[in-house]
Amino acid sequence: ENVPFASNKTAWWTCLNCKNDYKKIIYSRVKMNQSCPDCGRAGTSLQEQFSLGNPSADYRNIQIKTNLSYEINKNLIPQVTYLINTNTNNIQKQNFDNTTNFTIAVPFKIKNNAFSFSYSKKGTLMEENTECKSYADDFHQLFNSSNNQSWFYETIPFYDLFDTSITNKLQDNDYKQKSFNSKYQFSWKRPLYSSVKDLFIPMSVSTSISRDVIAASNINDIYQIKTSVNYNFINLLGRKGKLNLFDFFNQDEYSSNITAQFKIPSTGNNITWSVTFNEALLLYINNTNTIKIASDFNISQKDTWELKLSSLWTHDGNDSILIMFPALFYKKINDYSKSVIRKEDFSFMIGQDKGKLKQEYKYCHSCEALINNKVTISNSLGTTFNYTEEKALSLNLEYYLGAKLTF
Repeated sequence: ENVPFASNKTAWWTCLNCKNDYKKIIYSRVKMNQSCPDCGRAGTSLQEQFSLGNPSADYRNIQIKTNLSYEINKNLIPQVTYLINTNTNNIQKQNFDNTTNFTIAVPFKIKNNAFSFSYSKKGTLMEENTECKSYADDFHQLFNSSNNQSWFYETIPFYDLFDTSITNKLQDNDYKQKSFNSKYQFSWKRPLYSSVKDLFIPMSVSTSISRDVIAASNINDIYQIKTSVNYNFINLLGRKGKLNLFDFFNQDEYSSNITAQFKIPSTGNNITWSVTFNEALLLYINNTNTIKIASDFNISQKDTWELKLSSLWTHDGNDSILIMFPALFYKKINDYSKSVIRKEDFSFMIGQDKGKLKQEYKYCHSCEALINNKVTISNSLGTTFNYTEEKALSLNLEYYLGAKLTF
C-alpha cells in the first residue's frame, strides 16, 4: 500500500540497530524522526537508503565533473571541463584508479566554416591492495592520491610536450602505475556544397599531436601524430543528381575517410606508422531497391596490410519459401502477406599479416517476409571461407530462422 509521509496511519517498523519490531505512526517516524522505543536510535528508512557502499561490492565508482562555458559572441564560445573519476575494483586485488581530466575547447566559426582547437590532459594513478571498504574510504583515498598528483597540475601547456622532468616525476612513486597524456587537436569542417566541389574539397580535416607517458615496471614515452581527412557528397551522380551521369539509380550518397598515424618513441627508435582508407557508396535505385558498395584498406609497417571489398543489395521479392511452405498447410496466408525483402551480402578480404598471406570470402542471402502488420518471419543462409598461409583453412555454413511478433 502506498501512503504519504504525512499519514497518521500506524505501521510496523523494524529497527536496523536492535532488529526489534515496533509500532509507530508514519508521520512521527518519518517526519518527526522519532526513534525505536527499545534502543532510542533513529535511522529512518529514508536515511538508510543512502548507503556508504558495501565492503564486499565488486566495483564502486565516484565521478566529480565541472563544465564551464563563456559566450564571447555567437561564433566563439570557449569551454572548460574538469573531471575526476575513481574506480575501486575488489575483484583484482582491490585496485583503486584515480583519473583526472582537464580540457579546454575553443570552437569558433568563420562564415560557414566551423573550426575547433582543443587542449586536453589526463593523469592516472593505479594502486593495489587498498583498504577502501566504502565510498567514504574512496573519497579519503581520492584526496590522498590527488596530493601525490602534483605533477599533473604543474605541467605547462605546450611545454608539456617537451618537458623531460615529467618522466622523472612519474618514476618516483609507490604506485602500481602512473600515466600522463596531453593532446592538442585542431579541426575544420565546412557545409555541404551539393555541387561538383564536394568531389574535390574535403568535408572536414582534423590533425592532432599527443604525448603518452606510462610508468609501471618500466617507462614508455611516446609521441603520436594523427591526421584525418573526410569527403562526402549527396545526389551528384544519379538521375536526380547535379551531374546526372547515370540513369539506373535515382539518388546517391558517398563518404570516405583517410587517416595517417605515426607513433614516435622519445628515444627516436622503432617508429611505427599506419594508414587507413575506407569509403562507402549508397545507390537508391528506387524505394525498395538499394545497393551499397564499400572498401576498406589499411597498411602498416612490418609486411602488414589488408584490403576488404563488400557489397549489399537490398531488394523486394514477389515470393519466398518463408511464405510458400506455410501456404501448403494454410492457403490463406497468401492473403495476409504484405512484402518480402531480400538481401544479398558479399565480401572479399585479402591481406598480409607479418608476411603471411590471408584471405576471406563471405556470402549471405537473407530474406524477411512481413506476413501482416504484426508477424515478421526471417531467415538467412551464409557461407564463409578463410585461409591463412601455413596456419588455417576453414569453410563454414550458417543458417538462421527467426520470427518477430509485434503487439
